[in-house]
Amino acid sequence: MPYGGDWVESLVRDARRGDPVWIPRACLVGVDQAVEIVSYFLLRREPSPAVSWCYWHELPLSDSYPEE
Repeated sequence: MPYGGDWVESLVRDARRGDPVWIPRACLVGVDQAVEIVSYFLLRREPSPAVSWCYWHELPLSDSYPEE
């Protein structure tokens, strides 16, 4: 997932199939950047160098995650 190295304590709640998902705000990108990331992947079949990438298990999440 994209990760800018920012503080991950600020979370955004999203609902997928009725289940809440908590996404660190530091992992969100804007619409224009998302289009660029997806377009790059579709053309080259590899992650875009436009953002830094991090595996979920590497995020510095607190012990209280997913609490708000």
